[in-house]
Amino acid sequence: MPLSIFADGLPFSSRALTACLPQEMRRACLVPNVGYSASLHRQLYADQYPDDTGVLVDWVHEREASAAVRISAALLSPLDVIPPLGVAARKVLDRLLRRSVFANIPFRHRAAFSHKGSYLFRSQSFYGTLPLLCGYCVISQDEGNRTFDEAMCRLNSAIAAGERDIFFVTGIFDALGHTCARGDAYEQRITPALTALGAAISAYRAQHPHEEVLLLSDHGMSTLQKRVRLRLDGVLTRRERRRCTVYTDSCMACVFCEDSEVRQRVAAYLDTLPFGHRLDGRERALYRVRDPRFGDELFLLREGFVFADSWFGVSWRPRPQAGEGMHGFYPEKAAVDQLACVALLSEHRALQTCYDYPSAHALVCAVMQGEAR
Repeated sequence: MPLSIFADGLPFSSRALTACLPQEMRRACLVPNVGYSASLHRQLYADQYPDDTGVLVDWVHEREASAAVRISAALLSPLDVIPPLGVAARKVLDRLLRRSVFANIPFRHRAAFSHKGSYLFRSQSFYGTLPLLCGYCVISQDEGNRTFDEAMCRLNSAIAAGERDIFFVTGIFDALGHTCARGDAYEQRITPALTALGAAISAYRAQHPHEEVLLLSDHGMSTLQKRVRLRLDGVLTRRERRRCTVYTDSCMACVFCEDSEVRQRVAAYLDTLPFGHRLDGRERALYRVRDPRFGDELFLLREGFVFADSWFGVSWRPRPQAGEGMHGFYPEKAAVDQLACVALLSEHRALQTCYDYPSAHALVCAVMQGEAR
């Protein structure tokens, strides 16, 4: 059983990988699946997909359980008439409540959605149920909101103490990537963290020279280039638009239509947009996102685009001068910076050139359970 490292948001295309990781560590790319981290973590390590968990994005089209929230949203719905005022009200309320109760969901739609997303490695109550981690010393930066340095201190201490079966989780690369465009500045930002991981891997191998080391990410990080909006005004009448809900979450739109004819017109419109891709039935089955609670239509933006009116939430902070990174785009090999990193140090196991999520999960199981090649 090995040292297994999960590095959220570490891209295969990063130049720093070559300089920071041990030279004998082989690398391959992983094409991300549909969704964001709260869903992707479970897909990689638990083989649980959105159709299994009922969660694709953090908010699911399911009636809000809290009557207080439903009533409050109904009373505040007139603020939706002036969009900036509605955004400000939701931001202030979430700040006062110290949790994401409203996000940026228009008040008139809030009662129809429930917050279901959660990070797998945030708490032992979540990851402790995974058979894959049985017998492992788990060190997760997500747990207890640790800093990267605090998590690395625990990892290095475990290695120095002779621990053999270690599972380490860090979100440093995702955090850094969202606040910097790809390029020299980005590479400089992630190099110290990669160097620290490379040193820990070398220290581990010095104590356990025949054990495998696996480093895996769920997605890469691409430069955000343009914000876009879906324009249904010229496609649907005002009455039809009121019967059609479009939930936008960063790079994904979930469209709910009660009327099949309206849905067909919306689908035809989405198919004309060059900056995104509508998932057909075959693709929804492939990515295991068929649950109708995820939307009658799913539309994913291509690399570099993001929705200007994301319901996930908004920030009042000015956009970082170094640019912005994003992930969650339509999964395709052409989205080079979105490809995730797979790295393996092994005396007997070979890597494929490229992985999808099912084959990456199989690799994780084989390495972490000590299965022979």
